[in-house]
Amino acid sequence: MKIFRKVAAALAAVVICSSFASFTSHAGEYILFENPEGFGYYSYADMYPDLYQAYGYDKNKLWSHYVNNGFGEGRLAMVDRRSILTVENFDAARYAAENPDVAAAVGTDPYALLMHYKNNGYLEGRQVYSTDVRIQGVLDACNVADSITNSSMSEMDKVLAIHDWMCYNLTYDYTYSKYSYLNAISEGTAVCQGYAELFDLFMHIVGIESKIVTGYGTNGLQSGLHAWNEVIIGGVTYAIDVTWDDMGEYGIPVRYNYFLITPQQMSADHWEDDYYVAYKYIYIHR
Repeated sequence: MKIFRKVAAALAAVVICSSFASFTSHAGEYILFENPEGFGYYSYADMYPDLYQAYGYDKNKLWSHYVNNGFGEGRLAMVDRRSILTVENFDAARYAAENPDVAAAVGTDPYALLMHYKNNGYLEGRQVYSTDVRIQGVLDACNVADSITNSSMSEMDKVLAIHDWMCYNLTYDYTYSKYSYLNAISEGTAVCQGYAELFDLFMHIVGIESKIVTGYGTNGLQSGLHAWNEVIIGGVTYAIDVTWDDMGEYGIPVRYNYFLITPQQMSADHWEDDYYVAYKYIYIHR
């Protein structure tokens, strides 16, 4: 699972689906960009007992292992609630208010409350919240993933459940101003970059190897910058474009034209760049 990605220099101008326009583009707020902040060190240690035996839950040592060894060894890195919450972003006051038994037992010190959640509360299914909107967006995505997937499902079934949830619950942003996973999960609307980021985040949460692909797409009338995804299931790479499968505004809640097809099939109307470019304005739509 590629937690960190190369973010290229901004493009001078982009093509949009309705006309030509020039904008200054820049990296978005996606939490998984070249940043250990999103690294699920708890799940990484739990998934690999040899690493837990060597490092326990030491975030820095586990991150260093992943960057220097684990990635090359094909080990997966995920996103999980325990790892992403810190004293700085944990809503301790709300946790104490909603769990008076915990506050009575450990007090209201934020660190003590956070440690209670990480050691016990998560096993008890207690809800947690963040004071950082970016982190809260990740927690919201974790909650959705928990509600629509489970450990008995195959990886393909998990991808299907997430694809369908996104098609039913998101709408394409024709104001072309909402471009991140946070817009998608919190407001239910985004351009294709937000769709691709949210899908990638979901894949990190459920433990399926994924990447965001950027390039160009054509809807038959116009071409423009676009973003979609690829996943690896059973050693096979599949392409998926949730944005273009979300046809809700046309009276078709969900379709599967771009669901787990081969990259070669996707290339019929999608052209990939060599690397991920985080654009504010990527919105060629269907």
